[in-house]
Amino acid sequence: MSVFSFINATEGEQAAELCDYLISLGAELNRDLCEDDQPAVLGRIISHTEKCFTNSKAKDDDIEAVLNSIVTLVLLMPGHIAEKQVKEFSDKLSGPSIRVGKVDRTGLALRVLNNLSQGYEESSTLRYPVYLAMLRLCLASSTLPALVESNVDVVRRCCGSWNLNTSQVLEVLRLLHDTQLAVRRGDDATKTMLSLLAEYTDKNADQAKEDARRCVITHLTNSTTFLYDHLLRLKPVQILSDEPIYQLLKIFVDGNLKDYMEFYSKNKESLEKLGLIHDENLTKMRLLTFISIANDRNEISFNEIEDELELNDNEVEAFIIDVLKTKLVKMKIDDLNKKVIVNSTMRRTFEKAQWIQLRDKLTVWKQNISLIDEKLSTVAV
Repeated sequence: MSVFSFINATEGEQAAELCDYLISLGAELNRDLCEDDQPAVLGRIISHTEKCFTNSKAKDDDIEAVLNSIVTLVLLMPGHIAEKQVKEFSDKLSGPSIRVGKVDRTGLALRVLNNLSQGYEESSTLRYPVYLAMLRLCLASSTLPALVESNVDVVRRCCGSWNLNTSQVLEVLRLLHDTQLAVRRGDDATKTMLSLLAEYTDKNADQAKEDARRCVITHLTNSTTFLYDHLLRLKPVQILSDEPIYQLLKIFVDGNLKDYMEFYSKNKESLEKLGLIHDENLTKMRLLTFISIANDRNEISFNEIEDELELNDNEVEAFIIDVLKTKLVKMKIDDLNKKVIVNSTMRRTFEKAQWIQLRDKLTVWKQNISLIDEKLSTVAV
């Protein structure tokens, strides 16, 4: 099927040809009404754009040309008039008709929406519904291509330039977080969720319970996250203090494997409802427990690892290798004497006592440097 050409045509002629094209695909458009005022005509055209995706005769190149022609007409409209069309067009291009059977035109729709977004100034609020539509497409298809901004710091700046209210910012960040999770970008999702919770203040922290739960779950299930004490300082998280998820968080902050097993025996159903997997929790708690043991020890025997972490004899070395892969603990394996020699380890919490210890070490280091400097100054050149 050939597509109409939209080059060298007035807005009215272009709209008329778009109507003719959509009618040829089966759209129930009244050709006579395609000559009304432009906003009304464009609204009718947009309302039938799904025909581009549902009609098997339409080719991708033709579809993209038609949709970009609609973008041109939308961009020619004054901003205060175009707001409705931008939202409706964005909704159409992020709807279920994009995927028909085995045909998925997510990439095509993202390119068209990106063209629409780039047609407006960076500070234009009309970019907001377009960006939401792009995120919805990415979430539905579990993809996040480079043309869709996913850096939460950049996204927050965009939200500021678009003059979004708190509710709208939360909507953007939730959708970005879910999309990052869908494409297995756990670290990015964790950062986005923290940014989301930062939007809440003391005045509205009580409204953040669901987001706070999701924040804790995101952190606990992220395979590369092992520090959690900063979450306890967040007001929205503190509001969860009477819930099992908060108790679990505290165990992950500074508890051990035995604490977790006792908690699990009493809250098995609660964890399942939250979507937390016991085996994954168990793996991480073994690692965190080992870190606590290694904090103040130079050597740890295989037997102690086996007992404290409830491992079988043939599982110890594999566990040690997994710990080394995380780079949270620097140690050497003494296979002959069945022990590990610890060089350094990450601390699970960093509170006042640790800051004092760090200050004392830096003071000693400074004094030693000064002493060396003094001795070097007395050496004859």
